[in-house]
Amino acid sequence: MLQFQLRMKVVYNLLGALFLTLAIVGIILPVLPTTPFLLLSAALFYKGSDRYYRWLMNHPRLGPYIENYRKYKAIPLSTKIFSVSLLWITILISAFLVLEILWLRILLLFIALGVSIHILSFKTLHKTETVSEQGTGKGQNVEKGKANDNVDINDNVNDNKNENIKYKGSGKIESRE
Repeated sequence: MLQFQLRMKVVYNLLGALFLTLAIVGIILPVLPTTPFLLLSAALFYKGSDRYYRWLMNHPRLGPYIENYRKYKAIPLSTKIFSVSLLWITILISAFLVLEILWLRILLLFIALGVSIHILSFKTLHKTETVSEQGTGKGQNVEKGKANDNVDINDNVNDNKNENIKYKGSGKIESRE
């Protein structure tokens, strides 16, 4: 039984690394979604390795993607603008400068439209202020604001009732319960 659990942890970690790689590629290539692959890799690392999970959640670039989605189900405005712009630039260049087959051009345009609608359907996280952890003036800055559907997301930043993680004074994720 222990042998099986160890093998499964290795499988979870390998799959987590694969989906993390796809997420990083998705940052550059707008057709690949970044956030779903990051969420999947976080879930796999959660089951496979506490160390890899903490690393991903505390990563300065990748961690906020996961946290914004988990807490607010929202995407920052700058990310939406960058993603949709890069998507359309890439698709238009591919459709009109690379491809000569009409039905492939049309297919690419429909894919771009679908991905754009998907990205824009998420609530928009506006950065309105930063607060330090526990009001002490120490700790990390945390984005807070309002989503575009007027849902207040200025909740308690340190409220972890429904999360399986503990926060220490630095704001970094230390371990799972």
